[in-house]
Amino acid sequence: MEFQCLWLTTSTQFDSWKALLTHLPFPLTHKNYNEHLNSINKKNISICIWSEEEFFEVPISFREELSKTQKNALLIVSESRFACKAFELGFSFCIHESEIAKQLFSTVIDMLIPVFKPQNKPAFLIQKLWFISSKIEEGKFFIPLEEVFSIEQKKAKVWVHTKKQSYTSAYPIGWLKAQCIERPEYFCLNDELLINTDNISSIVNDQKEQYDLYMQDQALHSLSKKQYQKLEKFFVLRNK
Repeated sequence: MEFQCLWLTTSTQFDSWKALLTHLPFPLTHKNYNEHLNSINKKNISICIWSEEEFFEVPISFREELSKTQKNALLIVSESRFACKAFELGFSFCIHESEIAKQLFSTVIDMLIPVFKPQNKPAFLIQKLWFISSKIEEGKFFIPLEEVFSIEQKKAKVWVHTKKQSYTSAYPIGWLKAQCIERPEYFCLNDELLINTDNISSIVNDQKEQYDLYMQDQALHSLSKKQYQKLEKFFVLRNK
């Protein structure tokens, strides 16, 4: 799979900023609008990255056409006061240029989350979790969502635990969670753990306002009282 990123920036910024995205886990085609203005298929653009300096240099008609595509757009500002203006102009993301080295990669990851939501996936993938393994030799996986036990972030790795085995994903956890949002059996225990509640084996109270949740693959997750109550509420609403 390949995504296109439209850069509405100066040539110098284009070269320096795109270099910060070389470690994305898929091919990202860079489109510099100064070079491709007349040949850009706006429907194929996944995200747009603008610079404050270049914003008003872009033809208004081109800006209006881009806004109709409703793609996520990032504005990188050199003056903090312009950041407020960014959201008035319809930008969903904004970064000050002093933070670009720290934030561009993670921001682009967040910008692409909608691509992985069920309504944007090909029909044959809607009921499957798809990702590239962090081990290059293993390639790409398409796992039925019903076979997934949990999706977990552990330190620098994202794990997908299934009925057959566990895998490490090159895709960030946000992209995997987005694929499960319309499945009623999936529940987020926290930002780093999503479980398939159909595959819970048992929940045991250890008498210290802590709960041990066991999955069918024998995985153990400790729950606080608040998390347990949240899970209880989830089951009540699901069973209505």
